[in-house]
This record gives sequence, C-alpha cells and structure tokens, in this order.
Amino acid sequence: MLARFYKYADLIIDKIEGGYYNPTRHNTNNMGSSGETMMGIDRANGGSDIKDSPDGQKFWALVDANSGSWKYNFKGGAIESELRKLAAQMMYNRYERYSNSYLTADARKKVSQSPKLETHFFYACWNGAGRFQTFAKEFISAVTAGQNISQLEQTALNSRLNSSVALLRTGGALLRDKIWPELSSSGGGWLWWIIAAGIGVYFFI
Repeated sequence: MLARFYKYADLIIDKIEGGYYNPTRHNTNNMGSSGETMMGIDRANGGSDIKDSPDGQKFWALVDANSGSWKYNFKGGAIESELRKLAAQMMYNRYERYSNSYLTADARKKVSQSPKLETHFFYACWNGAGRFQTFAKEFISAVTAGQNISQLEQTALNSRLNSSVALLRTGGALLRDKIWPELSSSGGGWLWWIIAAGIGVYFFI
C-alpha cells in the first residue's frame, strides 16, 4: 500500500467518518440506514469484499473483542492504530479494484497527479462502487475535454456538491474545507513525504 494513502485514510476517518456507532446502543438521528460502523466501515452494509476479506474479519474480530463499553464515536483506544491500518488497507484494496474497473488509464494518471483527486476517489471507496462509478464517468468526460488539474479538481468537487444525496454533499464540503487544505501538492503538509522519498533514494538506490 502506498504510504500516502494512510494519511488520506487518517484524514477521512478523523474529519468525515469518525469512530464507533452501534444503532442498538447509541441514540443518534443522522446515521441514515447505516448498520454497526467503525471508521466508516459498515458491518451490515459495507459489502462482502470488505467484511469477508481477511482484513475485514480481523477488523471486526478486534471490535467484537473490545467494544463492550465503547461510547459513540470512540476510535478504539489501545487498538485504534491497528484498526486504522486495517481500514486503510481495505479501502486501498477497493481503490485499486475500482480504479482499474471504472477509470481509464489517462484518467487514473490525472488522479495520481493530485492529492486532492486521490482523496476524492479514495473517499469514494467508502461511498461504494456505484458512487465511485458515477464520479468516474463525470471525471473521464472532463479529462477527455482537456481540463487541467485545477479544473479537474473542481469537477470532482462539483460531482459531490451537486449530488442528490445529502451525505455526499456534506462529504464534499468536508473534503473541500477540512481535508483538501492539508494536501497542497506544492509542499506544505506534504513536504515530509518529499524528504522521506529523498532519503530513501539516497540510501537504497
């Protein structure tokens, strides 16, 4: 798994998806039809590719072994780090499958050139295959029309903000306001990735 996707996952979990929710235990009114969820992974409705995978089984086994007294939005305490890694890996595996299935080679190349676009499509893996495919179709059309990276980022954002699904619009606003500002492709929060890559090249190549 590419290391930067762990950062994407952390941002998505912290700023959009949150921690533990169990509808039989917690009284909230904004979770829609979600089943038991942790870090955006839905045990009931999250798809067999997640819950039946080795990582998914390990993820929920950890939850089952530890969640007896968890409060709403708790992120796991002593096992939080392991849960985050498992969630990130599961969604990265899904990202690879969805990207290969629904994005053209040219569109995927454009996505890889922008942390904002990568987080948009990585977060779409939490949204499911149907949403990913809808975003991909609009994005491919924009790539074919010759849009530059800045224009493609706006197209991706508009795809969410103009959605008929309220949760997608909310997610789009959070991407724009809470996540994208931390993903400057010109450095900023990403400078340490550049330094780490340079060290790796110097010592290992």
